Parts: sequence; structure tokens; C-alpha cells
Amino acid sequence: MNAAIAPSTPKPRGRIWPTLVIGLLAVHSIGMISAVVIAVKGGPPEVEPRFYEKALAWDTTSAQRDASRLLGWHVQWDAQVGPADSTSVLVT
Repeated sequence: MNAAIAPSTPKPRGRIWPTLVIGLLAVHSIGMISAVVIAVKGGPPEVEPRFYEKALAWDTTSAQRDASRLLGWHVQWDAQVGPADSTSVLVT
């Protein structure tokens, strides 16, 4: 009898889309703010010296690196950091 008088409440299922959209916007905003903070923390961008000449010589540099690998040449960097007066660097 009293069922006709009671107002119907919206089903919780109808609230999932607004919650989903707001949640995705919040996650996206947090991601973008994090990216900006990380980008700004690094300082101003630096200019690569002679960038254009290095870009033009990329094929030659790559061929030299491949030839060195075929010959078995490699560079190994081993730094043992200690107090300022006993730091040693070994390049083989």
C-alpha cells in the first residue's frame, strides 16, 4: 500500500558513468601535472654542440661503430668512487 507513496531512488548503477569520467579526468590531470613537474625539475634544455654536423655524420658514425664491434673492440668504464683523494677510473 505505501509503495505508491514512497519516491523511487536512483539505482547506484546509474552513477557509475559520471564517477568513471571524473576519475579518468583526475588520473589524467595528475599524470600531466607529474610530467610537467618532472620536465621542469631538470632545468632548462641544453643545446647539443655541433648537432647539425653530428646528424649529417650519423651514417658514418654508425658504420664505424659496427666495424668496431665486428673487430671485437669495446670500451668498458669502471669507476671506483671513494674519498676525493682516492677516486680511480679505469678505461679498457
